[in-house]
Amino acid sequence: MSGLASLSAAHPGAQLAASVAVLIAALLTCAACSKRPRAPGTLLAGLVAMLASLLAPPQWPMPRFAVTLFGCLAMGRAMDLTWRPHTLSFRGRLWLLVTFLDVREPSRREPTLEHEERRWLAVHLLLFVASALALAGLAARRGGSPDLRTLPAFELALRWVLGAVQVYSLPELLQAVLLAGYAKLGLRFPKINREPIFSTTLAEFWGRRWNRAVAGWLRNYAYLPLARRGRPKLAVAAAFAASACLHFWVSFVPLGWLAGLTMASFFLVHGAALALERALGVREWTPTQQRLWSYAWFALSLPLFVEPTLRVAGW
Repeated sequence: MSGLASLSAAHPGAQLAASVAVLIAALLTCAACSKRPRAPGTLLAGLVAMLASLLAPPQWPMPRFAVTLFGCLAMGRAMDLTWRPHTLSFRGRLWLLVTFLDVREPSRREPTLEHEERRWLAVHLLLFVASALALAGLAARRGGSPDLRTLPAFELALRWVLGAVQVYSLPELLQAVLLAGYAKLGLRFPKINREPIFSTTLAEFWGRRWNRAVAGWLRNYAYLPLARRGRPKLAVAAAFAASACLHFWVSFVPLGWLAGLTMASFFLVHGAALALERALGVREWTPTQQRLWSYAWFALSLPLFVEPTLRVAGW
């Protein structure tokens, strides 16, 4: 056993291959088991997919993060396939497990991109590339990921602003590319993000515009069970606590405890901020006041989300 462990430690490529192999096997098993609703093997396979990243080499945080992300996606889809009725074939279920778009609800469209779709893709491509180049320049000056305690305040603020641009533009860019690819096939799927930059309140951002895939899981499996029992405030707290746990895992696996707790605290802060928003009646304020309220919370809390993300990327 010790010989196998030392061989694995000496060959991180073998560790990564084993992690990906376990993930693929779990995905295939999940797709096979989920032909029937409430099959116990579906959730078990989803859990295995979620844990597969622990086999990836710790010294390679980005591949470890990628396997973790796909494992969490598979777990969420496994819950959907277990508890929500569907008529998907094996290939349809497998595709659902690995794609970020909800492919259960296609509609037909003209196989050409509209001007607004091309513009949205181009804008977010420009934002992502420009912020990546700027972050690369900062990293080159410091010889890699910096010690935050030694950074001047301006450079630290610039790092976090550029990181926020990355965090926002990359999901928008990936969504635009995926939707454009499907559009060429004459297919339209629901968006994951619905232009979250135009949100006025925190409730609108988290409830209707940002990451509809994860928001759907949190609504179905954390919020609704308590809301239906007449506990809406507890339901909101449960949803943000579940989100904190999920994001803790996504950051903990590639980076360790500190990054995981830092990332999780971002969602706990926003759970509290959303409760305060409702108590203050922010939805009755003017749109300008609402935006100032929301932007202030993101300005104060985004470093908790951005810094672990930058560390994963090696900035």
